[in-house]
Parts: sequence; C-alpha cells; structure tokens
Amino acid sequence: MKVAVLGAAGGIGQALALLLKTQLPSGSELSLYDIAPVTPGVAVDLSHIPQM
Repeated sequence: MKVAVLGAAGGIGQALALLLKTQLPSGSELSLYDIAPVTPGVAVDLSHIPQM
C-alpha cells in the first residue's frame, strides 16, 4: 500500500505522518509532500521510528 501525506510539514501533517508510520502494515510506502522546505526534516524524524 502506498500512502501520501500532503502538507506533511504542518502540525496536522506531522501528527498524521507519525500515526500512519506506526499503523501501516509492513511493506507499505509512506510519502511526504509539502511546499515548505522542512519536509526532509520530518522524514528524518520518522526514520527513527521502527516500522511494524
């Protein structure tokens, strides 16, 4: 399953990405998109969380 979070650098987008990262089944792909330049930082934060 592939899931995209649009607006991932915002407050709601970050929380949603964290929830999805912890709840998506193994083998799923989570993509983050935003016009803000801080989106790579959100991805780094999520990379520290083990995928189920």
